[in-house]
This record gives sequence, C-alpha cells and structure tokens, in this order.
Amino acid sequence: MKRFGLTPAQEAMLIDAINEPSRYITRLRIALPKDSGESALAARLQRLIKRHEALRTTFIRGASGEFLHEVTDSADEKLFSAEIINGELKIAFHHALLDGWSIGVLLNELFGEQEPTGQAPPFRYYKKWLSSRDYSKDLAWYKRYLGEHTACTAFPNADEPCGYERRGLFFSIPDPALLRQRAAEL
Repeated sequence: MKRFGLTPAQEAMLIDAINEPSRYITRLRIALPKDSGESALAARLQRLIKRHEALRTTFIRGASGEFLHEVTDSADEKLFSAEIINGELKIAFHHALLDGWSIGVLLNELFGEQEPTGQAPPFRYYKKWLSSRDYSKDLAWYKRYLGEHTACTAFPNADEPCGYERRGLFFSIPDPALLRQRAAEL
C-alpha cells in the first residue's frame, strides 16, 4: 500500500466534513448519446480508474492521528464512484480527491478520441513539489492584488451569505453525428 500525507487544503476539507460527510461531494450526471457504446465506455472508465491513483485513494488516520492518502487496488465508493445507468454516466467524487481542473482532465481522457496509456503522474509528486515551495512571493502578490479587501463574494441563491449552492451538475454529451451534420451546415 502506498501512503503519504495530504495537502493542507485536503486536510482542511476532511476535518470540515467530519460533522457533515457529504459536504464536499460533487455529483455529475452526463447524458450519453444513444449510440455511445456503453460497454466500451464502461471498460474505458475502468482503465481510467487504474491509470489514476487519485481515483483509487482513500483517506486513513496515521498512528499519530494525521490524515494520510492510501492508494488501493480499487475505487473507494465513498470518495469516487462512476456508473452507467439508463444512458447516463453518473459520477460522484469528494473534492479532496478531485477539483474542477482535475475532473476536466479525466472527462477529456474518458471521452477523448485517443485514450491515454500508461500511469498518470502520481499525486504524491504534486504533494512533494507543493511542500517544497516558498510561498512568500505568492503571499506578497495576493496581498498587493487584494489590498484591504476582506468581504467574501456572495453567490446567488446561496443558503449562506458566503456559501454555495449544493447541487449536482448535469452535462449532455452531444451526438457526434449531429455535431458533424451541424458543422457541415456552417
């Protein structure tokens, strides 16, 4: 088993979610074209899970109580799950595993014309790089950029003044034949 420490942001999310476990869970529903080849997509999804350690990660407590990543042989369904049901790909993941940028990379790999091969760079490489950084320049830049601004941005329809709306996202993958037809009409 591979075990390594969390980033400060991951640790903060896990601690924050102790009393509300679903707080950082994101759910996506992706409508698939009718001729999407669901069994081929399901097989590609399994290869994607094998390629990315983050999708096979669970979080455990170390001997001194610290949170650790533990990479396993399969996805921990409490942290990442994906299934194809009734023409939809349903994905759920904990934000401590994936962020908006990362899910975009995974969806591009899943639906892209060319499937990547080999193992993706392990997250622990990013963690090592992150822990070696000198943040003083970053902090100085943000202090100059933000100045004295201390108020948070209010989101419309939020339950809390600086909260966020807890809803899943729904995407529709267009039918490739329809896209080609529309492109030809241009």
